[in-house]
Order: sequence, then structure tokens, then C-alpha cells
Amino acid sequence: MGYKPVSLSENVNVSQRMPLRSVLLMLGGLFVVLPALFLVIVLMVGAAAPYVPAAWERSMGDDLREELAVDALHNERATQINRILDQLKPSLSEDDLRLNYLPLVIEDEMFNALALPGGTIVLFTGLLDNVQSDNEVAFVLAHELGHFHNRDHLRGMGVGYAVQLISLLLSGQQTGAEQLLMDGVGLMSLGYSRHQEKDADLYALDMLDRAGFDLSGGIAFMERISEMDGRTHFAQYFSTHPHSDERLLYLRKEMKRLHP
Repeated sequence: MGYKPVSLSENVNVSQRMPLRSVLLMLGGLFVVLPALFLVIVLMVGAAAPYVPAAWERSMGDDLREELAVDALHNERATQINRILDQLKPSLSEDDLRLNYLPLVIEDEMFNALALPGGTIVLFTGLLDNVQSDNEVAFVLAHELGHFHNRDHLRGMGVGYAVQLISLLLSGQQTGAEQLLMDGVGLMSLGYSRHQEKDADLYALDMLDRAGFDLSGGIAFMERISEMDGRTHFAQYFSTHPHSDERLLYLRKEMKRLHP
């Protein structure tokens, strides 16, 4: 007798659907759900940022500051930066004084500075090696203080956490709360929009004016880094900030408004 295959009816163990179709449906669902989840987290963080208690932010910032302080430089340059920050502090609003601001100089070729929760301002030597006056240092510090003023650092961390959460969901890996915090900080600068960077620039000029610094320092700094635009070494900085020519345009316009 020849073998005649028996067609199995569909049940909990047998499906008539093509496996490829199921995979495609699952992937399609992920492409819909994950972006929606990311958007929801970003919107929630943006709405909550102005209401984060200062005590909570300082507590979280203390852990970060402690970890970073181990690698911070304690030299003449760091002392000079602390002095310039002290000159800027009287220009802070009462609300901005909720945090304890402290600059940390980190030996790294990265051309950047970061505003971290709790008031820590990280300045990398890769950026500081390209400033030529106290007025330029003051502009960099005031720019970061602008991010604190607008709560951009908290919104940026929220975006970092959203990216990290989605990455964990996709990979299935587990990580500790401390590592999640550090990864969120590492992705923080990706959360700054160019509009936020522009607002921080304009805040910086206004603060420098109130603190008695020469506003041309910010312009001179931007003119110099404009010449670096496009170089690989500075790619990360220019990818998260408005184009240097654009920044020069609105900074000069603001300078004329402050001093017609």
C-alpha cells in the first residue's frame, strides 16, 4: 500500500499560516510600537522636567559627580574655571540657584561640555584647548547654565533613557540601575534639539552681558570653531549643535540687540 499523507486540521499546535508571515507581522508591530513608546516617554519627560524636585535632582547628581570627580583634573586651569563660574553665579535667577554648580575638567580629546543633573558641568580638555580667553570660557559655562535654566539636561536624560529602554527591550539583556543611569547620561546630548542649543546660546550672551563679560568672546569662539566644522575630530559636536555659521548669525544679531 502506498503512503497517503493526512492533512492536519488547524488547532493550538498546528497553524495553517506561513511562518514568514507571522515574523513579518511581528516585526511590523515592533516598528509601530517602539517608536510610539519612545514618543510617549519623551513627551512625558518633557512635561515632567520643570517639576522635578531639586532635592531629587541633587541626590541623583551627587552619585554622578562622585564618579566623575575621580578622573577630574585639579590644576591651574580648573581653578581658573571655578573663578569664572563664581563671577557668573550672581547673574543666576533665584530658581536657578536651586542647584550647586560645580565644573569638572576631564582629560579627553572630546570637543564638548555637558550639563549633568545636580549642577555638575563637565568640560573636556579637547574643548578647553581651543578657548583663548576668560570671556570664551565664560561663554561655554553660560551656555551650559542655559541648559540648566531651561531643564534641557533633564529632558536630554529622558531621551537617553528612552533609547536605552528600547535597546534593552530589543536585546533582552538586563542591566543594573547604576549602569542604566550612566548609559542615560552618555546618550543625553543626543536629546538636545538644535532649538534648545540656540536658546542656550542666547541665554549665554544675556548672562555674560549682565555679569559684565565682553560679549565678543562668544563670537570669537564661534568664529574659531567655524573653521573646524567638517573635521572628523569635531563631528559629534557639530552633529548636536546648529551649524556654526547659523550660530554666528543669530549671536551677532543678539549682540546688536543688547548693545545697539
